[in-house]
Amino acid sequence: MLVLGLQVIAIGLFILTWEMLVRLNVLPSLLVASPSQIIQNIGKVISNNEIYNNLLFSLYVIAISMLLSIVSGLGLGIILGSIKLLKEGLLPYFILIYAIPKSIFLPIFWYLFGLGFNYQVAFAVFHGIFPIAINIAFQLNAINPNWIMVAKSFGASSYQVYRKIAIPSIIPILLGSIRLCFHGVIVGVVIAQLYIGNLGIGFLARYYTALFQTVDLYLLIVIVSVIVMIGYWSLIKVEINYLRKRNLLISVK
Repeated sequence: MLVLGLQVIAIGLFILTWEMLVRLNVLPSLLVASPSQIIQNIGKVISNNEIYNNLLFSLYVIAISMLLSIVSGLGLGIILGSIKLLKEGLLPYFILIYAIPKSIFLPIFWYLFGLGFNYQVAFAVFHGIFPIAINIAFQLNAINPNWIMVAKSFGASSYQVYRKIAIPSIIPILLGSIRLCFHGVIVGVVIAQLYIGNLGIGFLARYYTALFQTVDLYLLIVIVSVIVMIGYWSLIKVEINYLRKRNLLISVK
């Protein structure tokens, strides 16, 4: 309750400061909408079917991109973590690319995938795949070699070693990496739609910005923030429930 109370107070102070800065024209109302303006206009915006159509399209792109990122990131991570030559030769480049702002690669994706749905999914996967692949590769190399040696001494095959030792050890790391993937995919989708496209969250943000529809833009940001918080909270709950069942909850502290 103390933590919740502190969070409520912090949010309240933030909103109050925001409102006062706009009212005093420290932040120009042409560029920044106040919380009171957002609340007054929320009915008009949420009754607009255009908002729902664009949100649903973006959520669809995010869902497809998340699935592809998880599957491909897991596969790449297992390959990099299992083959020493690939880990030493390629993993540093994965880390390097992960640290680079991905928007500089946009022209490459336009050329390879066109300017439609495929480009948005590919660019989002490009954001989401790296945290999963990198973390899985490192986790596989962190497995105690004595466990593998004992398993093989009892006649375990490579498949059994992976099923009984490797896979259980990477699941907690995978769940944590999926949260990072979720963040990356959303960033990738919004950036892709900001530059090119006529549908989606990013397109709406570009449209509202171009017409100086500040209140609509900030309402869109609030709606998207709520959706992201719900998705992030759901992923945390899944992770905590899994770790609690395995008596590993201390690892998320």
